[in-house]
Amino acid sequence: MNITKRQFLKGSVASAFAIGSVASASAKALTPDTKWDDEADVVVIGFGGAGASAAITAHDAGSNVLIIEKMDAPGGNTAVSAGGFMIPDDINQARKYLAGSYQYCHAEMDEQLLDAFCKGTGELRDWLTGLGDNVGMFVYGYAGFKNLEGADTIKRYRIRGQKG
Repeated sequence: MNITKRQFLKGSVASAFAIGSVASASAKALTPDTKWDDEADVVVIGFGGAGASAAITAHDAGSNVLIIEKMDAPGGNTAVSAGGFMIPDDINQARKYLAGSYQYCHAEMDEQLLDAFCKGTGELRDWLTGLGDNVGMFVYGYAGFKNLEGADTIKRYRIRGQKG
């Protein structure tokens, strides 16, 4: 599919989206009069935890990154979870716990997606600590369903921000 950025914005991005760049860390409100002909190597749609991770990784790999976010502030679903994320102590036990939570809730489970999620959570601690000395984490919660197998391995973390 060959589509220009202008066609993309006109066709699928609401005029309330804010546009920002990881490299310059600037944001601009998009209005119907906004003229845009920037180019980027990577376009990240949504600046929650996943979008931020994707943007940082692409930027650190040398890409020019453009972030498109519909809300006034970043955060996405990560903000809804109080900025938290899961890093289990044991990936195999975490998979048992998460599979059990699908069964407990009578929800449909995609095995491949669950495997990818567990693999990603296993790599998250190293990725976050690799961002530098200013990144500190702290445990703020545990498994929601403590009766399920593997619950004792689940820990929910948040990033420790700088004071002030």
